[in-house]
Amino acid sequence: MYSLNHQHFLQAIIGHWEAIVRQSMGSDFDAHQFLRKADIMRINQGHYHPIHVSQVHQLINLTVNQLHIDGLGLRIAKRLKLQDMGAWGYAMINCQNIKQLLDTGLQFSFVTKDYVDIHIGYDSEWAYITIVDRSEGRSAQHYNIEESLCTTTLA
Repeated sequence: MYSLNHQHFLQAIIGHWEAIVRQSMGSDFDAHQFLRKADIMRINQGHYHPIHVSQVHQLINLTVNQLHIDGLGLRIAKRLKLQDMGAWGYAMINCQNIKQLLDTGLQFSFVTKDYVDIHIGYDSEWAYITIVDRSEGRSAQHYNIEESLCTTTLA
């Protein structure tokens, strides 16, 4: 079963993926070659047959391994808007504080659940985020999470 919100989010990721790769590699980049390898079938520009998260992960993996685009995942995430996440995004927009936002975000872990477990704990002043890698031998791209969090805006 495919959720329309889930599909909308995955298609937004693929759209941003293609824009970033074209910007990095040039306009003659053949996106169809990578989409085919990940078994993602385009209906027309911006629309695809139903997509599984594993296909998007495979697409990103292929891209990183073959094209070596630094920080590809973070660059895609930077372009995503909360509205790209469908109902989940709209739910997060309506959160009144960071605690509500984090709790709401963790309710929809379909994108990360195969790779990491994310837990949040709170005390009177702080939120503690624990991320446990479950990638089982897959190599994750390294990045500076503090830099990423500091440059993220919640507006």
